[in-house]
Amino acid sequence: MFLGAFPELNFRVPIADKAKMLYIRSIMTASSKEQPTANRTYALPDADSSWCLVADGQALRWSTNADRLSLIRAGVPYAAIESLSKTIHLPIKHLLDVLRLPQTSYNKKKAASANLDPRDGELVMRIAEVIDYGQEVFNQEHEKFERWIVRPNRSLGGVSPLSMFDTVSGVTEVKACLDRLEHGNLA
Repeated sequence: MFLGAFPELNFRVPIADKAKMLYIRSIMTASSKEQPTANRTYALPDADSSWCLVADGQALRWSTNADRLSLIRAGVPYAAIESLSKTIHLPIKHLLDVLRLPQTSYNKKKAASANLDPRDGELVMRIAEVIDYGQEVFNQEHEKFERWIVRPNRSLGGVSPLSMFDTVSGVTEVKACLDRLEHGNLA
């Protein structure tokens, strides 16, 4: 019995080797930073495909959902917001507005080296992932990506991708929009 044809590999695979071949297929056909979709299989990230936020001189690195979860539970420092702000060359005030965090609270908690609450910590980490993916989609042309992220986008209902960063669902929608761009669909 056979799993079926893999057009990109140009051969058929026995079911017993299904897991191995799906892994090989995933390496050959997908970026390891992309999130899985219903009709594609992805490789596990390797050491070179991880995300990083630098906050208070500490590098927060993760490459899997489990790594992200453990960092969120340990606490993401307020300084991570500044790292995001610098990455996309956006005034921190704009990012705080999107995250719905008051500037005064941010200043006090950052000075006290406090951590974000888990909801905001997860949001900041997911935004970092989408920003990294967006820069990859735009072939590391940071200026183009930075223009795209602040302009109204028809596929997002006429709002800017940046304005969608206030919820995890919004971040997921921006990621889906970038996926469409990456694969040549309208976004």
